[in-house]
Amino acid sequence: MGQPMANHLSQTHQVTVFSRSPHKTSNATHRLSVGSSLSSTIKNQDVIMTMLGTPEDVEQVYRVILKEVKPGTILIDLTTSSPSLAKQLYAQFKNQSISILDAPVTGGLKGAQEQNLTIMVGGDRSTFEKSKPVLDMLGKRILYVGEAGQGQYAKLANQIAIAGQLSGLAEALAFAQSQHLDLNQVIHILSSGAAQSHSVTAYGEKMLYQDWQATFYLKHFLKDLRIAINHATTPVPIAKAVELMLSSLVKTYGEKGVQSIIQAYLN
Repeated sequence: MGQPMANHLSQTHQVTVFSRSPHKTSNATHRLSVGSSLSSTIKNQDVIMTMLGTPEDVEQVYRVILKEVKPGTILIDLTTSSPSLAKQLYAQFKNQSISILDAPVTGGLKGAQEQNLTIMVGGDRSTFEKSKPVLDMLGKRILYVGEAGQGQYAKLANQIAIAGQLSGLAEALAFAQSQHLDLNQVIHILSSGAAQSHSVTAYGEKMLYQDWQATFYLKHFLKDLRIAINHATTPVPIAKAVELMLSSLVKTYGEKGVQSIIQAYLN
């Protein structure tokens, strides 16, 4: 997702990119400058945006940023991460007169390519208002949801909902297959009636044709559900059931797409 988003921003902004995996910036467009290190990339920037894999990655990268960033900089973390970490970082950076927003996104690779992401933003409203023109270049629904950490809580609620959709889709297809139904016809039924959802349209045919290529990694979805479960103060039985299924699959399908969840029903 990082490259399409950086390309959109480069239409009107001077953008420098850096990845800890150098191959990911090897084909950067001519409008993007490529930093040689994290430290050199973040120096003297007005806005720093990050999109990382795990809360541990966020903690590691922001430890470097904390040492290098200048007062007045706006930090925007697009990672799906821990609400408690988002609050901790907010407090740390506020002490240095630096603003930070937790701004996880939903919409996947397609949403990033089409500038059609939904972005849930937590932090100071004044910082949100300053940052919104930048975020508007990445998505169509930029929502301020409250103080630091609330962006992450909103994204975790989204992931809990997706857990039900994905597992329901996989369960329905496994059931239909056991009853010898035409699965193409079943997908058509699911996508046109009350069961219709993004999961059906995005992952139904992938499940059917065993296309495990990732637009959203199974390992990252498992990470999201574990964060949600750890922060839940209400019952989350569906999230826990799906977390258990993904845990059994992550060794084999962690680098594959979330549609691989159907393997839990077929094996």
